[in-house]
Amino acid sequence: MGKPQNSSKGEELHSAARSGDLSAVQSILSADPLAVNSRDKHSRTPVEVY
Repeated sequence: MGKPQNSSKGEELHSAARSGDLSAVQSILSADPLAVNSRDKHSRTPVEVY
């Protein structure tokens, strides 16, 4: 099994988490709950470091 691919929603989620935009994080996760598993270029999920 490979590592999860980073989708457009995943990139948006990482950006929103980094900037502390809670309403954007909630909106993205509401539309795509699996985005929480997206990985950045360092293989981190949005909740691991933000």
